[in-house]
Amino acid sequence: MLRRKRLSDARADYAWQQDPELARLDGRQPPTESYEEFLGRFRTNLEFPMDSSAAFSIDDIEGRHVGNLVRYNAVAGACEFGISLGEPEARGRGLGRDAICTFLRWAWGSIQWEMVYAHTFEWNEAARACLAHCGMRAAAFVERPAGRMIRYEAQRAWWLMEDEREPYPRRRIRRAADTTL
Repeated sequence: MLRRKRLSDARADYAWQQDPELARLDGRQPPTESYEEFLGRFRTNLEFPMDSSAAFSIDDIEGRHVGNLVRYNAVAGACEFGISLGEPEARGRGLGRDAICTFLRWAWGSIQWEMVYAHTFEWNEAARACLAHCGMRAAAFVERPAGRMIRYEAQRAWWLMEDEREPYPRRRIRRAADTTL
């Protein structure tokens, strides 16, 4: 489930930002700010959200906060998003795929964006597979200070047409399973 952030998410979000492996996947160093500094910024972002971005929490079926999806750079009919599953036991269970597909359906239906995109490092096979399972297509290589990334895109018209024929993410998972028979 995707939901709006709430103050009770702050403790987990802070811990995940401090995790060196999650920071590496995001192409950054863990921040050095204290929890109190983080909490002040977190509280301000909840009270005064920016139009160009929005943060969502990902909850598992038991209602536990296990990760985040952030939408940003929303301009001229397009937006970028990033996703992170902070709880190690949440990874590899399809929660990321479900969250991305839920987000895309919301983006197409509520906001009417024409394109949604995300970047991941070329070496991050799990993220690349997840984005492809959600119907996103590799569109370009992007050089960043932290390394080479791949830009994945989904265009509203073709994504909705494909999703109508056979909803994501089941379509991609089943195709992948069929190739192993």
